[in-house]
Amino acid sequence: MWANQQKAAERHPGDLLRWFKEAGRDYGDGASYPKYLVAIRKEAVAALSEQDRIALGSIIDDENRLAASN
Repeated sequence: MWANQQKAAERHPGDLLRWFKEAGRDYGDGASYPKYLVAIRKEAVAALSEQDRIALGSIIDDENRLAASN
């Protein structure tokens, strides 16, 4: 969510801001989306059985290395 909704109004089309208002939300530009994906992935890996974690180990490790490099 943008702290300054007036600034959002200056930078974005009225239709976009109206959609958020009709949905009962302030405008948000998605800046927290990458953090959201990291949290989902962390929960998904935590929910894996040991057998699945071993089977998917190389994929999990590759993703961990990719995340660490960003």
